[in-house]
Amino acid sequence: MNSAIIASLNENLVTRVSEAALAEAKSSSAWSTLATLYANKSRSRVLSLKDKLAHLTKGSNFVSDYLHEIQTEADELALIGHPLDDLDLVIYALGGLGPDFKEITAALQVRDVPLSFKDLHEKLTDFERYLKKSETSPSDIPIATANVAKRYH
Repeated sequence: MNSAIIASLNENLVTRVSEAALAEAKSSSAWSTLATLYANKSRSRVLSLKDKLAHLTKGSNFVSDYLHEIQTEADELALIGHPLDDLDLVIYALGGLGPDFKEITAALQVRDVPLSFKDLHEKLTDFERYLKKSETSPSDIPIATANVAKRYH
């Protein structure tokens, strides 16, 4: 059972949980460690997670990594009894995209139809591909030209 628990964790947690589980050779130790790490329902924990979400930025990360980080923080909030709805997730995600995404951010913010976090993920990854493609478009590549001069006698 220990190996099943450990295999389901992200790499940041594996060390913490595996040490506890291996020390006692019980899956209950792994569960206790997880409960200690994630079941802290204090107000300061909720505030800390929401503050982290409010200040997350995409930076140089890929969109998928940035949105995964948002989802991870949202999952932690849900585990301690403070789940976020899709609108909250979309607001946090759009807020940290940066200037490269200003056009799509503006377009998504004025939509009349609500956008799910999953749909936002698809739209942002498509836009990221568009940006990468436009960075290497033929219009950006300098064209070498040769000028020929003829002399007539």
